[in-house]
Amino acid sequence: MIQKQKWCTQNTESSPYDHLIIATGPKVRFDAVPGLKEHGLYIGTPTGAMKTREKLEEFVKNPGPIVVGATQGAGCMGAAYEFLFNLEKWLRDKKIRKKVDLHWITPEPFLGHFGIEGMPGGETMLRKFMDMFHITYHTEVGVKEVFEDAVELSDGTRIESRFTMLMPPFTRVDLIEKSQSLNAGENGFIPTLPTYRHETIENVWAAGLAVNVTAPFQPGKIPFSVPKTGYPSDVTGKIVANNVVNVIRGIDEQEEKPWGKIAGLCVMDAGEKEVLIFSNTLFKPRKIAIMIPNVLFDFTKVFLEKYFLWKLRHGYSYLP
Repeated sequence: MIQKQKWCTQNTESSPYDHLIIATGPKVRFDAVPGLKEHGLYIGTPTGAMKTREKLEEFVKNPGPIVVGATQGAGCMGAAYEFLFNLEKWLRDKKIRKKVDLHWITPEPFLGHFGIEGMPGGETMLRKFMDMFHITYHTEVGVKEVFEDAVELSDGTRIESRFTMLMPPFTRVDLIEKSQSLNAGENGFIPTLPTYRHETIENVWAAGLAVNVTAPFQPGKIPFSVPKTGYPSDVTGKIVANNVVNVIRGIDEQEEKPWGKIAGLCVMDAGEKEVLIFSNTLFKPRKIAIMIPNVLFDFTKVFLEKYFLWKLRHGYSYLP
């Protein structure tokens, strides 16, 4: 058996372990853009979602321009796209859509890049969505500063905004930052082998957003990151669990699947509509890559949400 090591907590106490699995998720970098923390909203946490709801309830009383999107360095553009289209539907339901100039801003060089170099027909489809919903979009831009009543972009454009929701960049959580022996990279994530074992520490593993993933492309003049979504996090978590069990049992076999070789599976919510996204690998080259719009219903999205909640409640982790 691997010799026990110790993981120190913030109160300087330590806990012995045979294997350490780091699946902490990320820390959100609100300091990446001046004014983002003070004047922007973020839906990626329960607290942020409730604050967003509160602000929307206030917004109905005095509607105006809205900015939704992602900052430079962000890697979760898909969630921001979903929020954009759901928000547009919500504005129509509240009968205030005509009072709102809706703007989308993104560091992507084109609509639908998603941090995976896009999908066949994806840019054309999203352009049609933007035109259909009368959304003004700004691609390959960063955010210079967020104000209480405006957003200033890296190209000098200033957009008035009474409600701003932006996806910030992610970085390591504090405990990784304080653990220098983990050799976290510049972005703060854990360097791993294709087995999700630490590159140099044989009984340390990482899964999900904590894994360092190198983008296989040049992002262009505005930097952004690759997506670390739910499905790859689920896959890497299972790989780590199986590999740790094999090590404990003395089995040499280790499952390998680099992040970019994991299948791309996503249902993009679009305000009682959906887009089914599938590719045999997340990164190029791919053998299969399709985007199928369902502009009438969001059946698949609702079904998957109910399925995953059911699986979680009953502990059926072995199911896909």
